[in-house]
Amino acid sequence: MSRLGVLRDLISRYISSFLWWIAGEIPFLKTIVRTIPIVNRWFAERIGEDVTVADRSSMDNAEISVKVDTMPTPAEMEFKIPVDNLSADTLEVSGVDLRVGVSKDGDALGKVQWLDDRGVEDPRFIVNPSISGKSETEAFRVRLTPRPYIYRRRDSFSIYVSGTVRFRTSFGSVWIPITQMVRIDDDLIESRFSIAHGDVDGRYPSEFPG
Repeated sequence: MSRLGVLRDLISRYISSFLWWIAGEIPFLKTIVRTIPIVNRWFAERIGEDVTVADRSSMDNAEISVKVDTMPTPAEMEFKIPVDNLSADTLEVSGVDLRVGVSKDGDALGKVQWLDDRGVEDPRFIVNPSISGKSETEAFRVRLTPRPYIYRRRDSFSIYVSGTVRFRTSFGSVWIPITQMVRIDDDLIESRFSIAHGDVDGRYPSEFPG
């Protein structure tokens, strides 16, 4: 980036910080901002620039954990998704559009698609959706019942989570992309997959022929 570009970026950030401070210190100004769509959207986008999802770790060292739980639903996986919210605003997960697969572009194990204004207001597959302001790392969790055949795997493998997460801010919603990987290691397969296999085998025997 050129020196002029760096200068423009610094000025933009200072103006953004100043306007954000003014809006926070003068309550009625925030009310006025909310009545002007283009300004409201500008504030929401500035907040979104200070938010990253699953971005602290590389594709080979993901900070997403997986557990397998057979109660009360069959063989459920849970993905812990870290969020860095450096803005002063408290965020709320209000929508997800995520694809889970054993490769970046291959067949999906499952999808999680939800918007709070079009579906269930508080679905059980989204846990801890609130992310406080100025938090370096907090996390929400997404639960998914994948295709049963995945529990036939007996060697370590990777699962990819990609898509977008929608956060509600004080000035509207923003979509943040996510692309991340979690490694299913031998210990998890040995300790949990056998339980899941038995569970889905009993519920869906046709998925495990022979």
